[in-house]
Order: sequence, then C-alpha cells, then structure tokens
Amino acid sequence: MVDLPILDKYFLLYNMRFLLRFLFTAIAIYLLMYYNYLPGISLTDGTNSLLIFTFILGLVNLVIGGILRLITLPLRILSLGLIGFIISIVVVILTDEFVTGIHITGWTTIILVALTMSIVSMILS
Repeated sequence: MVDLPILDKYFLLYNMRFLLRFLFTAIAIYLLMYYNYLPGISLTDGTNSLLIFTFILGLVNLVIGGILRLITLPLRILSLGLIGFIISIVVVILTDEFVTGIHITGWTTIILVALTMSIVSMILS
C-alpha cells in the first residue's frame, strides 16, 4: 500500500467529494428533467450539455459562491441561512448565462435547480 502524505490525502478526499457532488447533482437534475418536474430546462446537446452545466455549476459555486458566502456572512447569520439559498439561486443564474448548451426559463425552475443543488450537498455532507 502506498503511503501518502497527509496533505495529499486531504486533497484527494476533497476532489472525491467534488466529483461525487458533481455526479449526484447531474443525476438528480437529469431525473427531475426526465420525469418533467423541471419543464423549464431545454438542452441543445443532450446529456453532454447537462454534464457541462453541472461541472460549471460546481466551479461557479466553489469560486463565486464561496466569495459571496464570505462577504454575506453577517447577513447569513441574521437570516438563519436564507441568504445562502439566495446565493445558490444567483450561482444557478450565472451558470445559465455561462453555458450555451442549456437554457433555463422561469423563476420556479431556477429555484428548483438551486433547491436540488442544496439537497444533494446536504445529503453528501
């Protein structure tokens, strides 16, 4: 068995969590689209654009979402976490603007995608 330094173990564990969150978010959004719970999502390239969307969603959530969560920390404490959900909605809107293979229409669909992302993160945490 190969002995990894402790920093490499944490780096590997963090990357595995990111990949698991990416895969489960993609599967959850695909299943919700397949059973018509998310009718406001249109894909141009099929599942490839969905995979690209969820990967970019994870990256935007990691970078921009992390910065917004740090800036709005006092408001998140006062609102008991409601601002965190609003940040997730902003991240979904930004990702929808970045990715050209997917188009989300309607606020309810955006809120449901953000809610799906939050539920998957909560289950995997």
